[in-house]
Amino acid sequence: NYSKSECDFIGELVNSLNLKDDEYYSAINGKQFFRNFKEIGRTFAYDFVYNKKIIEFNGDYWHCNPELYEADYFNKSSQRTSSETWKFDNLKNSLIKNHGYEVLVIWENDWINNPKQTLEKCIKYLNR
Repeated sequence: NYSKSECDFIGELVNSLNLKDDEYYSAINGKQFFRNFKEIGRTFAYDFVYNKKIIEFNGDYWHCNPELYEADYFNKSSQRTSSETWKFDNLKNSLIKNHGYEVLVIWENDWINNPKQTLEKCIKYLNR
């Protein structure tokens, strides 16, 4: 499931970079990027992948944005505390880094409050 904010973000990013559907991976273009990590028996999906660079768009509620939630906050929907969620997200991102990818995390709150600056940050990251 993807939020409207994430769909808008990826759409703006793709348009800004003039990417064709076969140049990137995302659920938005129907090419979700999955990687299986046998060492922990899990498969993870990543939000946006382009040239071995990943952008993870973290929803504030589901990923418990540390600017908005305390470490001991219990998210009833995910059945985890914020700190458990952060640990899980860090594991997911460190595993893919160990396979030669770079990861940039974008928070929903940053996109909503300053879309232009957030988009510029992502374009700079993808083009370096």
